[in-house]
Amino acid sequence: DMDDYLTLLYDLYAYGEEHLVSYRIIDDQFHYYLCVTYNNKEVREYRARLKNEGFSDTASYGYLDDFANKLEINSTDNCRKL
Repeated sequence: DMDDYLTLLYDLYAYGEEHLVSYRIIDDQFHYYLCVTYNNKEVREYRARLKNEGFSDTASYGYLDDFANKLEINSTDNCRKL
């Protein structure tokens, strides 16, 4: 289930990267979801486990770091105050 969800977020990231949808629109509509996902303990542990098992940065959802950076989200954000 987590892979399915993270892949859906990747689709949003890819749309922004390919300029199919502006990052302003993505930010307006999905900032909260990305913030919650990026700061979620289980997601962070899952990504770390994939890396420890030898998966590449790409295969361990490395796009999340770049996506969060583009939307100015960091690991100390309180997503509830958005």
